[in-house]
Amino acid sequence: METFVDRPQTKKDINWDDLVEDMAGKKCVLFLGPALPVYSRGNDKLDFYSLASEYLAQLLKKEDPAIDLPPNQDLYYIAQRYLQTKNNFRPRLEAKICTLYKTEVEKLKAESTDRIPSLYKTILQLPWNTIINMQPDNFFQNALRPDDVFSYYHYRSKEIELKADNHQFLVYNLFGALVNDGTDYNVDSLVLTEGEQVEFVLNLLSGNPKIPECLISRLDSKKTYIFLDCNLENWYFRLLMEVLKMNKESRTFSPRYKSPGFSLPTKEFYQKRYGFVFVDNNSEEFMNKLWEIYTETHQPKGPKQPKKIVIAFDDSAEKLAYSLIDQFKPWIEKKELSIWTKDDIEGGDLPEKVKKEQVDAADGLVLLINAPFLNDNYASDLEPALAAKNTKQVFAVIESACPWEETPLVNLPQRNILPKSRLPVRSQQDTDAVLKEIATSITKILWE
Repeated sequence: METFVDRPQTKKDINWDDLVEDMAGKKCVLFLGPALPVYSRGNDKLDFYSLASEYLAQLLKKEDPAIDLPPNQDLYYIAQRYLQTKNNFRPRLEAKICTLYKTEVEKLKAESTDRIPSLYKTILQLPWNTIINMQPDNFFQNALRPDDVFSYYHYRSKEIELKADNHQFLVYNLFGALVNDGTDYNVDSLVLTEGEQVEFVLNLLSGNPKIPECLISRLDSKKTYIFLDCNLENWYFRLLMEVLKMNKESRTFSPRYKSPGFSLPTKEFYQKRYGFVFVDNNSEEFMNKLWEIYTETHQPKGPKQPKKIVIAFDDSAEKLAYSLIDQFKPWIEKKELSIWTKDDIEGGDLPEKVKKEQVDAADGLVLLINAPFLNDNYASDLEPALAAKNTKQVFAVIESACPWEETPLVNLPQRNILPKSRLPVRSQQDTDAVLKEIATSITKILWE
């Protein structure tokens, strides 16, 4: 009898080269799970369903401070309690969900020049065949090209016509979607309560309405599947896998789920029945690595357009600044990159005027972050950089320990905060290796 062993990941578990080849051949299908953390909350990131649960719980406690709400309840339970207080008037619940979503979208627009979560941007740079989105958002819809297709499942027996050829990129919101109808967001397709969750599963199983055949036909054994932050412990997820006709012959990867992760019986079931490989990277690490390897092997290798970066630093980090510049020398010597620092200001020039001109003309701004920088350069370098609404790339390099997490730097795309380990450069033994990693990361992003 075959036994399941929950062991550390090895190179044999996942062949990145094979996975990238499947990606290049548009044979990969991505499942974005409902627990995908994309919305910032201080130093943490939450998924929309957790945000909505937290938001509704606050509204309930405001109306009734004595209400007993068990900790860490999911949206379905909290929304059910909220509906009970509103005499099951669902439009009231929909209005609150819509208000929360609009607030979060406006935050993203204010905090990110991309106006979408950074992980979504990485995803969109890869050539997917199909994305099945279990988040309720419509970020992908707004980023699609004319020939791409967006659609969603409406569990309340309102079958939505879907026509898509196999060669077309398809984004399908399986749990409904927040769709902008021109004046506001339509929320009625979302599954929000415990009762609606049961209705959703029953309708899905009975095929009333059914999932479009042009979606099901894409999910064959020749495809490779990636499941990001899908809670496989949920009772309905196994039924969902059967409806989608997933089988063990597929190549299926599931990056590390949030703590405490999946139980051993769950891993064993999904491995044996559906051929899952449980990967040790979390979702963001997994996608960044996939993107990195794909761009190395499949992006055009033509001549690079010259770029310019400005490096801003406090005098206490001057030595590190010039050590980092040394790591950029290969690009500088090929005339692909030029670097400007405050030391390039000539006598007689007005420093702030020159600095502003250089920053405005740059393709990237690198901030060397330490405590003196936060104290002395915050207003002149940090705030203007993060307030910029152009396409300039802003990078934060953590030079030494300081409370950078308490500043707007935390809202930068995660791959723009370096080193990747988040360990200050000065605290690491091999600083040259760390600075090489930083220079390589910055140049890759500049020439995307």
